[in-house]
Formats: sequence, structure tokens, C-alpha cells
Amino acid sequence: MNPWEQYKVGTPSGDPDFRNDTCGEFDEVYHVTHIDSGLSILRQGAIKPQLVYDESLLNKRRIHVCWLSPNNWRKGFRYGNLCIHYDWRTLIADKNYYWVETINYNTPACRILITDQNYDSDPELIPYDPKNPEGPWWWDSSLDKHYWNGTICLEIMVESELQNFDAKSTSFVKHHQTGCCISPSSCRDKGLSGMIACARFASGIIMDQLTVDYLPINKDELRSGVATVAHGIPSIEHRGLIAKEDPAGNAVAQGIAKAYFDRDESTLIELAKLFSSQQEIQEILAKQMESCLDPLSHLL
Repeated sequence: MNPWEQYKVGTPSGDPDFRNDTCGEFDEVYHVTHIDSGLSILRQGAIKPQLVYDESLLNKRRIHVCWLSPNNWRKGFRYGNLCIHYDWRTLIADKNYYWVETINYNTPACRILITDQNYDSDPELIPYDPKNPEGPWWWDSSLDKHYWNGTICLEIMVESELQNFDAKSTSFVKHHQTGCCISPSSCRDKGLSGMIACARFASGIIMDQLTVDYLPINKDELRSGVATVAHGIPSIEHRGLIAKEDPAGNAVAQGIAKAYFDRDESTLIELAKLFSSQQEIQEILAKQMESCLDPLSHLL
């Protein structure tokens, strides 16, 4: 018996109104990460593969991987708030597939390696045939449909760099209320909603003046994130020393974005007081975002 057979995909119901958790059709997978890491991905232009450090059998090999999954966690993601979507068929085209292992968490994590390399001589990496319907990922080649067993966590380990321009889309999801893959005891993003996560991501873009290109982020969503930043500033008495046309306004606006990103409320309040109104703050932050979305916008 192959090690994956106990996690096999169930039978497709054929009824769109009936949900079968053991047999879900999918055509995309996700890389979910924390906001700080998402900003690094924006800077680098790609998700960089890394060594595996947990109890995986790969922790003794020099195999670098990126992590993806079709799982959509209804109670929130342990991995962060930024969700980057990839087309599954494109990702697996002309690749080799290997069963790595099952990690027995509360929800079993079944791991499959997607790679250009040939590891057939490795006794611990077992070639995986997705067209055989006996595992947690089944490729019904007669219909060209892909299914997975949603009662387990299907973890896809991709041995390659994932370029930002290869992503289909991005979204902001809820972080799990108590669990975190990095640090359950100290993660400040636990329970963070997708909306607030978008605001933090937008503030990070402004504070570092990052150019938003290649990674397919919804621009209107980032603009809404900027508005959320401005609305998140506590009610204060404005001094009106800086207007949005003031050259110093841009520097102060970046400081406001950084204070929001850092959750430094006292600094946020003191910088916000320098403007004549909340509206002034929102407008200059919006202008800053537009320059990140389109670096040539200031020439128009």
C-alpha cells in the first residue's frame, strides 16, 4: 500500500449544490504569507525558495522550496494575511512529482514535491502519479480536472523561484485568531482581518516607496487600504501647519504610514496633528499611493 492511499480523493458528486469535503475541484493554489514577508516579495520580484527546517525528511537535503496549497481555511490562515494565487496547470506543466511525507498535525499535512529535477534514485522520495485516483491529489485526465481531499492539508513544495508576474492575482485574507506558523505567542497579526491587513500592506508600500508592478494586486483595493489608514487615525485637534501642497507633506505622510505600519499610535497622532484635517491626510496618502502604483503619474 502506498503511503498516500489513506488520504485518497473521494468520488465527485456531480451535484454543484452538494459539497463533498473529500473531493474538491481546484484550478489554483495559494502562497499565504505575513505582511512583512509580502513586502519583501514585492521588493524582490519573486517568492524565493528556502530550505526546509521542520521535521520534514527534506531538512537533511539542500532542496529549496516555495510552499503552496489549495486549502482555504474558513477560520483564518496560520500563515498570514497576503494570499498570492497561482494557476495550477501552469505550475505543474512538464514537471516531476514526488511524494515527500505526511506530517501528523491535528489536520494531517500531505506533502508533494513539484520539481524540474529527477529524484527517482532517492529511496525516500517516491514518484507520484496524480492520474492514479488513489492519493490526495487526483488529476482526472479524461476531463482534465484536478481534485484534492479537503479533509487534509495538501502542502505543495515547489522547487523553483516563483516570479511575481507569474501570479494570477492576490487577495487579503484573515489571519487565524490563535494559530500562527511563525510564532503563536508573539505574532501581532493574529486575528487581523483582510481589510486591516490591506491597510497595513498599503502603509508599508508608502513608507518604503515601493513600486507596485508585476505582482497583480488590485489597485482599487490598495486605494481602499489607504482610506482605511486615514480613517484609522484617532480623532485629534489638527494644528494645520502642513498642507498637502507643502513639500514637507510627503515626508510627514510617509512618517504617518510608517507609524501606522508599526502600530505606533503616539507617533501617528503627533504627525497627524501637523495637517489641517483628516481629509488632507487622506488626500496626500492617496497621492503617495498613486505614485507607487504609477511612478510616472507625477508627470501628468
